[in-house]
Formats: sequence, C-alpha cells, structure tokens
Amino acid sequence: MAFRHAASNPGPLECRSTTASETLPLPLSQTAIPDSSLIRKGLKNFSFTRKKTAAAESDDTWGPLGLRLLHSPPDPLIDFIFVHGLRGGSVKTWCNSEDLRVFWPQAWLPRDADLQNARIHSFGYNSDWGDSKETSLDLHDFGRSLLGEMSTSPALRKGKQTPIILIGHSMGGLVMKKAYLLARQDERARELAERIKCMFFLGTPHRGSDSAKLLNSLLRASTILSPKQYVADIARSSGAVTVINDEFRFFADDLHIWSFYETIKTRVGISSSMIVERSSAVIGHKTEVVNPLNADHRNICKFDSPSHPNYIFVRNSLVKAAEDVLGDALGQRAEETRLRISILETFLHIAHNPEDDLHAIESKKTGGSCLWVTDLPSFKDWRDTDGESLLCHWLTGQAGAGKSVLTTQVARHLQNKGVDTCFYFFRHGQKAQQTVSSLLRALAFQMALLHPSVREVLFAMHEAGLRFDKDDERAIWRKLFVNGILQMPLLTTQYWVIDGLDECLDSEKLFLLLQKFDCGFCIRIFFSSRRLPDLEKHVARLQQNHVYRHHISTEETNADIKRFVENNSEELPVDSDDRPALVEKLVQMSDGAFLWTELAFEGLRRVFGEEEIDEVLDEVPIGMTPLYDRILESMAKNHRQIKLIRAILEWTVCGTRPLSTAELQAVLSYDLNSKIRNVERTVDELCGQLLQINNGKVQMIHATARDFLLKEGSNSIFGVDRAATNQHLAIVCLKYLTDDEMRPPRHPALISKPVSRSPFVDYACTSFSEHLAASSSASDELFLLLDKFLRGNVLSWVEYILREKQNLYYLIRTSKNLQRYLARRSKHASPPLGEHFGNIDGWQTDLLRTSLKFGDNLLREPSSVHFILPPLCPTDSRIHQQFGKTTKGLRLSGLSNASWDDCFCYIDHRPSRALSLASCDGLFALGMKSGAIKLYQESTCREISLLEHGEPVKMLKFSNASQLLASAGYGQLKLWSVNGGELLWAIPHRNPLSSMRFTETDECLVAVNQHRETIMLHVDDGARMNRGDGNEQEGHGSKPKLSQGSWQVVLSADICPKAELLAVAHRGRPPQIWSIRGDVMITTCHMARDKPGIPIMSVSKVLFNPNPAIELLAVSYQDGDLAIFDIWAGDDHEVKSLSADSLTLASTSDGRTLASGDARGTIKLWDFETLTLLYCIRSTEYEVRSLAFSGDGFRLYDIRDTKTKIWEPAVLVRTTIHEESSVSESMMAVPAPVTIGREREAIDIMLVHAPPDAGCIFAGRDDGSVVAYDWETGEMVSTLYSHRRDVFVTSMSWNSSCSLIATADASNKIEAHTLRKSAHNVWSWSGKQFETKLNDRVRQLVLHPKEPWLFVVQAHRSMLIDTTTKAEYPLPNTTTIEDDEYRAGLWLCREPGSHLLLLARSYGIDIYAFDTLASVNESWRKRVWCPTNGRQPLGQTIDRLLIDEHDKYLAVLLHVPSQNSQLPRLVVYKTTHLRLRENGTETTMPVSDPILAVAGLTMKTFLGFYGNRLVYLDHRLWVQAIDLAKLDANANARFEMIQPERYLFIPQEYIGSNNGVDGVVTAIGSAVFPKEGELAVVKNLFEWPFSGEPSKVRGISGGTR
Repeated sequence: MAFRHAASNPGPLECRSTTASETLPLPLSQTAIPDSSLIRKGLKNFSFTRKKTAAAESDDTWGPLGLRLLHSPPDPLIDFIFVHGLRGGSVKTWCNSEDLRVFWPQAWLPRDADLQNARIHSFGYNSDWGDSKETSLDLHDFGRSLLGEMSTSPALRKGKQTPIILIGHSMGGLVMKKAYLLARQDERARELAERIKCMFFLGTPHRGSDSAKLLNSLLRASTILSPKQYVADIARSSGAVTVINDEFRFFADDLHIWSFYETIKTRVGISSSMIVERSSAVIGHKTEVVNPLNADHRNICKFDSPSHPNYIFVRNSLVKAAEDVLGDALGQRAEETRLRISILETFLHIAHNPEDDLHAIESKKTGGSCLWVTDLPSFKDWRDTDGESLLCHWLTGQAGAGKSVLTTQVARHLQNKGVDTCFYFFRHGQKAQQTVSSLLRALAFQMALLHPSVREVLFAMHEAGLRFDKDDERAIWRKLFVNGILQMPLLTTQYWVIDGLDECLDSEKLFLLLQKFDCGFCIRIFFSSRRLPDLEKHVARLQQNHVYRHHISTEETNADIKRFVENNSEELPVDSDDRPALVEKLVQMSDGAFLWTELAFEGLRRVFGEEEIDEVLDEVPIGMTPLYDRILESMAKNHRQIKLIRAILEWTVCGTRPLSTAELQAVLSYDLNSKIRNVERTVDELCGQLLQINNGKVQMIHATARDFLLKEGSNSIFGVDRAATNQHLAIVCLKYLTDDEMRPPRHPALISKPVSRSPFVDYACTSFSEHLAASSSASDELFLLLDKFLRGNVLSWVEYILREKQNLYYLIRTSKNLQRYLARRSKHASPPLGEHFGNIDGWQTDLLRTSLKFGDNLLREPSSVHFILPPLCPTDSRIHQQFGKTTKGLRLSGLSNASWDDCFCYIDHRPSRALSLASCDGLFALGMKSGAIKLYQESTCREISLLEHGEPVKMLKFSNASQLLASAGYGQLKLWSVNGGELLWAIPHRNPLSSMRFTETDECLVAVNQHRETIMLHVDDGARMNRGDGNEQEGHGSKPKLSQGSWQVVLSADICPKAELLAVAHRGRPPQIWSIRGDVMITTCHMARDKPGIPIMSVSKVLFNPNPAIELLAVSYQDGDLAIFDIWAGDDHEVKSLSADSLTLASTSDGRTLASGDARGTIKLWDFETLTLLYCIRSTEYEVRSLAFSGDGFRLYDIRDTKTKIWEPAVLVRTTIHEESSVSESMMAVPAPVTIGREREAIDIMLVHAPPDAGCIFAGRDDGSVVAYDWETGEMVSTLYSHRRDVFVTSMSWNSSCSLIATADASNKIEAHTLRKSAHNVWSWSGKQFETKLNDRVRQLVLHPKEPWLFVVQAHRSMLIDTTTKAEYPLPNTTTIEDDEYRAGLWLCREPGSHLLLLARSYGIDIYAFDTLASVNESWRKRVWCPTNGRQPLGQTIDRLLIDEHDKYLAVLLHVPSQNSQLPRLVVYKTTHLRLRENGTETTMPVSDPILAVAGLTMKTFLGFYGNRLVYLDHRLWVQAIDLAKLDANANARFEMIQPERYLFIPQEYIGSNNGVDGVVTAIGSAVFPKEGELAVVKNLFEWPFSGEPSKVRGISGGTR
C-alpha cells in the first residue's frame, strides 16, 4: 500500500480563500471553452502556490493509496467501500478536520449497533491535480485500480462472499461505476460484480461538471502544472462520462442506487456556486433513491458529530440499504447478537444498568447548566491528547457540589462527539455497586455492547468455561481485561467515565490495577469524587503527567445553582418582585452546595407565608436531629454493650483518622482490657446505623453524625465530650507507648534486632500528641504518664516515626503540641509539678531541635537515634542527660555551650558570598555575588533549586502568593517562577534598585531605584503599566520612569504593603513618604531630636510594617538609633525611639515583631508597635548585613560575611502558641528581655594537627597563637607561642624526637620552637630554634620525623632547612611545565640511614633520596612518579600527601571538580612500592596500582589514619572507615567490593562554622572537629560500628507531612 510523500508529491494548488482540496474551481462560463479574458479573470482569484496544509499534512490525515481495511467485525455480513473524489484522500475526504475521531467510516460506523456486522474499507487513488508531474491517468485507470484492489483484497477474497455497498463522493462515484462496468464485462470478475449490490453517490457529476473544463484551462495557463486527463474526463458531456452512463444503464437494474445532491453553494475565491448541479448529481434510474442534503459540495460527505442531521440521514440510509441487501440474514444476526448479550449479562453478573443511573441523575440537570465542565482546558487536553496509552482526569468538589450531574454532562458530551464511552456511578448505600469488581464488570459489559470483537472474546471465554469470583477485582482484571479486552486491536480511543469514586469501598484497588496498565489501545478515564486524602494518595501513584485535575470552585457551582433556582423561582413563596432577592440569598447561602439547595427548595415548597422562609432555611441542617435521636435510642437498648459501643464511638468520632479494623481491635484491647474477636461484626451489629466499614476502615456514615455526637448539651449516653474524650484517648495511647513493646535497645549491637508490634503502634505514635493538645490539662494521670513516656521509651517512638512515616512532620508537630499542652497546664494546674514539667518542657525543645539539626541523617538511619544522637546533643538537654551518658557509646566533650543554641543551622557560602535575602511560605532565597540565586526549603534548610541571574544579586523579593521571585542586580531585573525555576522575563535598568514589592494581587511589580524613579511592571510580560495619573507607560525600550526622581542618591527605600506609598531616605535628610501613583510627597518623618541648625542623622534602613492594618514605619539610623513613626499622625509622627545599635531591619508578616541587626553581630527582637525588647541574640560572627523572617514568623534568617545563619528563638514560637491556646487571660504579658549568645570572644581555629606521638592536639588560631588541647577532653591546656597578632597560622608540623614544632603564618613567616613536657604531660614552650621570612606563600611545612630538618613547600620553590644550623638546601627544579606547581611534601623513612622525600607537584610526585643532609647537594637522587589508578595516569591535580603512623600506607588526596564527581578523591598506595632500586647506573621506580580509590562522590573530607583504618567523612557527614589490612590481604580487592564501616554522623555546624578547617582523627580513636574557637572531641568512636537498618527510602527530605 502506497502513501503520499512530499518528495514525490510537490503539493496541490489551492484557491486563496478556501481550505478545501476536493472541490473544482468556480465555473466562470457555461461555454465549452472559456476565452482568455475569463481565464485571466479566474487567475486573479487563483493561486499556484503550494497548499501549506496539504503539504504539511501527515499521511494518516491524508490517507493512503489503495484499498485499506478500516474495520473488520468477527463475523462480517456486508462490506462498505468508500471512494473519495477529485483531489481527495482515503481519510481526508471523510474527515471534517484533521482529528481522526471525526473520520466517520472508522470512528462512528463500527460503533453503530445496527451496523456491527459491516466490514469497512476505504479506497485511495492519486487524483491530485496539483501534482506537477505529468500523468496520463484517466477514469478508466482509476476504475481498473479499484477493481484490482477489490479482486486481490484478502478480506474480500477469503471467507464468506459478502455483498458489497460502494459509497463515492464526487468523481469517486464515477470511479465506482467504471469499476463495476469493468467487472461486469470481465468473466474473471463476474463473481465480484455480482456481490456489488448497492451504490451511494454523494455529489457525483454523472453528466460532468463545467468546473472541470475551467480547471484544466487554468492548469494549462499556469505554466507550472499540466492539464490532467481525469479532469477532462469529468467535464460536462465528455466522452468518458457519456460512455460510462450509456453502459451503466444496462446493469443498473441489478443495483440499489442512492443519490444525494448538494443544496448549498460552495464558496471558492470571492464567489460561490453549485459545483455539481442537481441535474448532474441524479442518474434518473427507476430504482434510484434521490435525496437532498443540506450541505455544499465539500461537506456533503463529512460531518461534525454523530448528532449532525446530515450524518443521521446518511447513516439511516446505509442501514436501510444494508437491510434491503441482507434481508432476513441481518435480522437473524441481530437476534443472535441479542442472545449473546443476554448470555454475557449473566456471565458478567450484571444486575444493574448504569444507563438507569445516568437518566436518573440527568433528570436533575437544569437546561444550559454544567456546560462549563467540558470547556475546561484540562478536560480538553485530556479528551484530545493523542499518543498516551492512559490518561486520567480527576474532577473533585465538596459534598453536594453536583459532581454526579457534571459527570452525566461529560458522558453525554463524549457520546455526542461520537467516541466510545462507558460510564459507571458509585452510589452510596448500594454496596453491590460500590466495589471495583462491579465497576470492572460493568465496563466489560459496556465495551462488549460497543465492540463486536470484545463481545466475541468475552463470549469465547464463556464458551470455554471461564469462571471467576464476581467480587475478586484482581481475577476480573486479569482474566477479562489483561488476557482479553486490553489485548484487542481497537483503533479508537476508549473513554471511561466514573462518578462517585469516593463512594467506592475499595478504590485503592483500582489504582493498583491501573499502575500495571498495559493496553493495545488508548484509554481515557474521567473520575469525579470528593477530594479525600486517601484518593489523593492513590492518584499520586499514577504518573503525574498522566493525570489532569480540576477542583470545582464555588463560583463555578454557584452559576449552575443560580440557573437552577431561577428556573424554579416560580415555586418560591414570594411575590415576583421579591424573587430576585430570594434567589440571590439562596445562591449565597448554598455556598456551592447543590444538595443544600435542593433540600431548601423542598422545604420552601411547603411554606405558605413569607415570614416562614428564614425559619425553613435555618432548619434544614437541623432536620436530621430526630433521625439521629432515634438511632441512639435504639443503640442504648443494648445495655450489656454500652461500654463497648461508647468506646467504639469515641475512637471513631475523636480519632485523628479512621482506624482500620485491626487497629480498632488492638485499641479496644488496651482501652477495655478485653479482646474483641470480630471487629467487623461488632461494628456492624452494635454501631451499624452510625458507622460503616469502608475498605477496612471504620468511619462515620456522614459528617453530620459526628457533629451531632459532639454537640454540647446532649442528653444521650453516647454524647461525646471533646476534651474528656481526647484526654482518655491520649492516656490509652501513652499506656501503649510506655509498655514493654516499645522498649528501646539496651546495647548498640541490638539496634538492628527486629521487633514485632501491635497494629495499634502507628496510631499511638502519630496521634497521641494530637489528643494531648485537645485534652484537659488538669489531669495528673495524663501528665505523669507523659513524663514517664519521655523518660523511658521516647527514642523507640522517634525511631518508629522516622522509619515508618519517613518525614519529620510528626516530631515537629509533637513538639508544638507539647508546648500548647504545657502552656495550658501552667495556667490551670496548681502546682504544675515542677520536675516533671521541666522534663516535658525540655523534651518539647529537644524534639524540635533534633528534628531541625539532625533530621536528614535521622531519616536515612532511624536507629541512630539510640546511641549516636544523644551524645551529640547539648549536655543540658534532656535527651543527653537521659540517654547520652551510657558507658557503651560515644562521648562528646570540648564544647562549652551546654544548651541548645537558637541558631540551629549554618549555610557556608564560600568561596562566594551572599548579598541579598528573601523569604516566603515554605522557602527562602539567597542572592549570591557570583550571580546565583539559591532556593532553600524552609523546613530542612536544604538547597532545592539554583537559578542564574548572571550578575551579583543585590535584591530579592517573593510575591505574596509565593509563586514568583523577582531578582535585581546592577543592570538587570528578572522575574522567575518559583515552581520549576522558569525565567519569565528580564528587563535592563540603568540605576541600581533600592526596593521592590508586588501589589496585593501579584499582578504588578513596583520597583524604585536609587534616584527615586519608580516603575510598575506587569508580571505577565514585564510591560510598563499606567500609574494612574494619566502618564501612560511604554514598552521595554522606554525610560523606566514613573516619577520625576531626585538627583540625590537614595540610601534606603521601602514600598508599603498596598504598593501605594513609598518611603525614601537621602543622606542628611529625614525619611520622606511619597505617593507612588501621584508622585506627591505626603510627609517627612522627623525625630523629636531634630532641631533647626543641627545636622540630621542619615538613615540606614526604612521599613513599612508589612501588615496593612498597622500603618507604621520603622527607621534605623547610622548612629544606631531606632524609631517608629505613625505616617498619618500629622506633625508629630514619632511614636517611640531609642538607641538600639541597629543597621538593618526585618519584620514578621503579621507586623508584630521587629528584628534589628548591628555591626557586632547582635540581633534584637522588638515589639513593632511599642519597641519593647523581647529577645537579644549575640553571635561570634560580626556584622549582620541582612535579615528576613520566615513566612510563618517562627524563624529568622541573616547574612554575615560568608555565612547565613538560621535562628529559631523560642520567643517567636511560643508567642503564637500562647495566642492559639485556650487561656483565660485576654492579654499576653510581655516577656522579659532575654540575652542569649557568646560569653567569650571566640578566636577561630585555622588548623588542627594531631601527631600520634604528641599526646595532644596542636592548633593554630586566627590571632596567630599556637595552642595545645587535651585530646580526650578537648580543653585548651596551654598557649605555646604566638606569631604577630592577627596574622593567622597557615601551616604546622611536628617532630616528636626533637620535641620541635614548626609553623608558618599568613605573612609567610616561618618559626620553629622546641617544647617541653611537664610532669602532668602538658606541653609548654621551651625556646625558639629558628625563624625566617619568605617572599612567597608557604604551602606546607614538613619536619623530618627524627632529624631537625624542615622541608618548606612553596608553589615554585622548595627547600630543606637544618633548623639547628639554619642552612638552606634548595631542591633542584627540573620541570618544564609552566603551571606544574609544588603542592605538598612528605618524609618517608622506612630504613635507618635512608631518607626519601616526596614532593608532590600538580600532576606527579618527585621522589628524592639521599644519605645525609651534609652532602645533600651531591647525593640527590631524583625520580618522577606519576600516581596511577588501574595503570592509567590519574590526570587530576594533587592536593595533599598523607601517611599512616607506621609508614605503611601513602594516601594521595586529589582535586575533584564537584562532590558528585566519579573521579577519585583519594588513592592509597603501599609505601613498599615506592622504594628506589639500582639498575646498572640508573635508578628506576616500580609501578603499581593503588590498593584503594575513593571517589569524590563518596568522600567529602579525609580525616586521617587510625591503625590500619582509613577514616573519612562522606557527603552526608557520616564518619566512615575502611580497613586497609583487609585490602592488603586481598590483592584483588577494590573499594567497590568493600563495605566501609560507619560510626556516627556529625552536626552540620561542625562543618559550617569552622572556616573550612577539616577535622582529624587521633591516635586514641577520637574524632576532632573545630567549632567556633573550640574543639569538639568525639571519643569511643571506633568501639561500635553502626549496624542499624537503613530507612526504606534514601535521600528523603523532612519537614512536610
């Protein structure tokens, strides 16, 4: 079968004003041959350019050549063959658009119940007169081609000799007639000719057409194309047409002939005319049935939908013709089909017809309503998207929103579109219809009705004796669908419309089936339901790009409700004048609920007086009270089970979520001390009128039932008191949590032991704090039980939450609930039981702090909470005091801060620097000097997105809805989409911006630059907007100016929340308030101290209160003063001022709390309106450059030099908690100012050195001092000596044999000192042995381990120095590589009297050998060694060389481009491989592979050697070790084959607050990390490798539910 291709078909010609391709040009004359003037006139409206749409059309849309089978039923009785006309296509002619769903011979006819035994074909031939190739084809050739295709078609040759009906459009009818004549005249085709029983002619020019002559004339005149013989054949009274007509009349008696003629003129160019007149479209034969169609020539054969009148008429004619041809055979087959359908109905257990539901629900639909749902963009995309095998559309709405009626609109819409549609309605209360199994059986049955092939497959299953459980959805899916229906080669998309999915009892089973979807055709599924969490979870299991969603808004529903009320307004009991007001009231009170509207109408129909209307409307929700009363009365008659019934109702009514039957069974065991054997039966028999079990979950039958039981003042024995019940539920949960089942492991070796727990565990762990927060705080039993839990099994609870819930939500939520509970307890309980109160209060802090500080690692390794986490917490914390002092675990020492720091996280930006800061709900962003914008998740402070602004980012601003982010640099203003990070637009600006703000609706971005020029930009495209004063703005090219501006530079500016006012501050002038839209200065804000003749202090920051209801302005001055102004207070604007040392300001979004930061690094929190100091935070880092609060106001972010700190002062959290609590006081007391921070001036540690034989840790500090620390306690024991003040130490080396220490500083000065050890093993200074100052930076100092020789490494020069004689011995440099700098050095002395010196260059290592230093210049023996990995050069620059204590292993630390690099970060060699040997007169270096290579993806920092262990820190901050002895024993071992041992994770602050200084491991097995001028020493590190079971999910981020 051939297809059209652009290469062979240059494209047809077209008339300019039409898209038709199958029509002839408009006849300009009725004469035989038009003269040249008429041809020229025709050419004016005719184009010979190639038709774009045709040239670009796909083969599927145009249609193939030859005879193509479109549809074949299992048992065909008749064949339909469609033949297109001039310049048509086998598909295109019969399609009203390029959408193949309107290709009616294939899309609609096979679905027709009356034509399901018709086999359908389409014939295509090249009748494109726009083809530039010359051709001699004529009607005879086309007829011969059709006859040949029919004679050789396997479908027509094999099987039954079915009768044939030919359907032709335009010239296609003549082709059919010619093929029929050729068959009748050829003995070999006589049998085929006899099968042709009927012909349909649609606009066929039986006597020719005048347009054909004109067309050939135009083709001849074009000089591009040539005239076509087949066009000449269909000219009026042509010889070909005449011959066909003459011959056809002899055989026409054997045919049923149906002729249809056009009645509307066809528009071509600027005119219109009948292409085929009635006289030519009608044969005039006695058996001919002649009918007009209300269409023009091109649309006589194509239709919009199956409901189109022309289609209905043609379809009915085809059915009638088929019945006439087939006679009784068709009736017999129809009866057989009905019988099979009846058998399938029994086979599939179909007891209910969904069509009945459709009609019943559709009857409620008001005319003209619900149309909006099928116009939704999401619906159209779902309906029309091709290619995907499965697409779903989920329509959600509140209860009573009319979802079922909307679903019927969808079903009818799809049916009217002519697509294959099945539907199903889940109805509450009809359990037989509320299962996935009933849905699948109904869909299978409906597909059998639509498709004979599906019907035959299912019937064959029945005949084969297939059996299945009608309630087993998996068996139904597997047997009927997977093995049957889904394997069918259906050519059309199937649409399944399903309503009330929330009423399905086992909906998750449907989604489990759809997840494993594999189908031979496309399926589109439309769901409607309430938006329930379980359904959200199930839908999320599907690929999200395969799911469209739409939630019904109140506005959408209200429009239909209003139409319903208006249509029935005559039934309202008011006068016609008052009806509009009542209609509006009903619509307003409905709040989008159709159900309420219907109930209201029912009540209003029984009203006779207008005064009763309000009563009826108010009583509708109460109308169910008598029903519920009767139910409770009947339940109370079961006296023996009242306690059990009450317990079940309490757990169902006040439960935080529906309990499963297994959970309820376990709950009742703990609650009643009695085991319930059959919970399902118990619930059904005792509480079945109020509760139901759906999908194994116990639920209320309706939300109103819960409200009724919770109603205050209920006299029923089953009435539920909310506070008392929650208290009882909390006690039961805590009893379980304190039971032995939740006991934590007693030893590190036992943490991976599996534990079997009750089904109640999940509910108790996730819900106890919710019940606690909602219960009465007066109960001592509950209070003491909570204290017991927190002193015992709390860590097992934490592990369960981390492992099973896989997020931090429940830990943080529990912390907040504990705060809420304690706040009420402290107000109402007397006494509050101080020791227990302190314990609970400490745990609420610990839960929050540990979640935020250690959450990521805890999520990855939940069992680390038992023996790793407690020692890392501050010594005063409850978790440390109770669980961190075990003798069988880690010990942390050296840090002076015994309590939690308000700063729980650091972000270190080095080597870049943060310049700007912004926050919103759930996110915060940092603008970098490098031009990057980093977005962080608020809950975990983890970077989640990176945007590139392209220049230093000076300013950031989030939109009010947190969906947009504006960024500004020195020359560009850009707008980003927060979700996805898409750049929406960018515009240049000449002057740096001083402030930005989005308008309240986020439609506009307002910005002001340093000259007070303001611009208003539309967020959609960045176009300038009108400021409202008559000055229209232009496009991007215009000057970005709204106001006149000022020549003075603006020091600070801020825009008010409504974007109406602008506050600006110039140097030496008071703050000014300007109207943005009117460019008018409103006022100036003078402080009371401002006097005439006295210079006015310049402003450092202005800030509007972000709460529009609080119209205050905060101003900080360069002398540190802070003032609050009322901008509308007349001349006396100042509310309050004080000295606060503030340079930068920020405010919480509610406008209550103001934060200020100063140059000394202090942050102060103030009450915005009164400037009452609430809190003061001091830090070791200086100069707070920027501040921002989180969206909820609980956190505070700052920028300091190269770091950002995230703070969470308790004063922010607890204020909100108190206000939300039920306390008797109407006004909270203002807390006393609290100062938290440094008690000492921290001196940063710049490097640490832990020589194995020194017995201590040496450190060089930022002030130039060299100090010694105890390597067990981490305490500083002595200051040895100091370099010049404030010149920090850069390098250090130690020689234990000579007690010699050498250091270098940032000024390139080298000093060597001898030390002495006291009787208490404390090192102290003995004397200076050597000093020198070099010109270039010292990269490394390396002392010989036994001799007083110092090796100095510089980039381009290295030397040996005898510290005793001060003699210098430069090393010869023979490298010719320009950038091959020296990087590091190392001594290797494996044999007495032999000295190897390793000097690392960028890409290789020089090895020097000599005997004595005295003859070093004469005895150099140098060889170059290039480290390899698998006998291939590493090709990476070398950073450091390190060696173990016994000189057995050499570690080469390499530079990698990023932490995710697969390149090696470290390679390890055995030092025995580095020995030089003699080979004649040459020395050679043996080559060997490393015994270990650790990738940059794996290792973050190398910590050192401990015995045979190589110790490093991975990127998740876990200390890991590899036993090199195992590798040494196995020569073939590689890192990939060795599982490193893990020991602990370290806090992020150990890395983020030590100025980039790496930790070290000591010879006694401790890990040492610098932190803010101190050393954190982790002891007992290698006693117990961590053996916990990893979490089920790797790499998850916490903080969200």
